Amino acid sequence: MTLPTQNLYEQMFMKQEEPIDFLVTIYEDYLSKHNLPEYDASDMLHAHHIGEIELHDGQIGWLNNFIRLWDFVSEAESVSYTHLRAHETV
Repeated sequence: MTLPTQNLYEQMFMKQEEPIDFLVTIYEDYLSKHNLPEYDASDMLHAHHIGEIELHDGQIGWLNNFIRLWDFVSEAESVSYTHLRAHETV
């Protein structure tokens, strides 16, 4: 059973999910709750801009914020991985 969105933070820690996996869970939950197609967030915005799908302002804002969060977490994981690899070679 999937927990409601407000409990996703607790769900991540109960399952000990990696941050990117947690973001995938959040994104899939959002798509499901808003009856949106299973597009990548950037592709979803592009599809909206070319008129393929309709999004309201709140959805556009949510997707833009999600993309920023995804990029931040991805970069943090990359820096962390690079840092760990540098210490392994010493």
